[in-house]
Amino acid sequence: MPKDISTDEVSSLTPVYSSYLSRQILASFVGLIALVGVLGNSTVVLAVVLSRKPRTITNIFVVNLAVVDLVTCLSMPIMVLAVLSESQENLLVSEDLCAFQGFVLIVCLGCSLNNIATIAVYRALVTRKKTPGGLLSLFNRCGLVAMICANWLVPLAVGLLPIVSKFGSYGYDENLSTCSFNPSAEGSGTFSKIMAMLFFPVQLVVTFASYAVILYTVKKHARRVNVNVEPPLAIVGGTMRSPPQPGPARQPHTSARGAAPALNQRQAGATTPPQWARRIRSLASSRPATHAHAVGPPVQARPGFRQ
Repeated sequence: MPKDISTDEVSSLTPVYSSYLSRQILASFVGLIALVGVLGNSTVVLAVVLSRKPRTITNIFVVNLAVVDLVTCLSMPIMVLAVLSESQENLLVSEDLCAFQGFVLIVCLGCSLNNIATIAVYRALVTRKKTPGGLLSLFNRCGLVAMICANWLVPLAVGLLPIVSKFGSYGYDENLSTCSFNPSAEGSGTFSKIMAMLFFPVQLVVTFASYAVILYTVKKHARRVNVNVEPPLAIVGGTMRSPPQPGPARQPHTSARGAAPALNQRQAGATTPPQWARRIRSLASSRPATHAHAVGPPVQARPGFRQ
């Protein structure tokens, strides 16, 4: 006996496209996204495969994410044909290909979210690292293989539920004109709840928490750096000098070949021998005013060197 369908269920099965032109526009966008995604993700994979320099731990997960997106983009032509189909009877692809497209979308969606969360956790651990070891020691060769396998196996197990059990099914969605899991099939509500619980809450919380830790650590480090900033240098009279600092007055610096300190005659007589005091006074009186502070014995050139 056919099952009775309520008014709400009938309205939910009404197509969302007002005309065939809207289908064509959506199919064009999907095709463009698929083309750009194939080119971009292929470039990422080739860059790491052909060069050894970018082979870091973070880029391992980035490459895994690129592979997931590449698989998704390669299956998008099936979605384009499904969008251009006006009904399930006039479907431009086979039912098996449509079901395969829905399976690929579910698995790749979960794997992408897992990879994004793993990258965020690793970056947070690297940012907070103070001593070697700890949780970062899990990101060795065996640990990386285990994490990548877990990122794929959990979504794969979820994606196999509609195939091996009665929790929904994959096929053509007449409401959205897409190939995904069939929302009107038996057990589709349970499958939606399982997928929502395993794909979204944990990954989103871990990702946001990890980047919050990174932001807090960077701001804390920036405050420490700003406290220990050296005073800026000022250019005074063609020389670079730092601004005066609080404390006892500093003695002027004398150069190797420059003038002696500006001493008055009383200080010169008190700190130098009598013969040098008389010489300093005579030189100071005979030289111009501009050389008053540059008094002292003339510098003789060493033999063998140019002055």
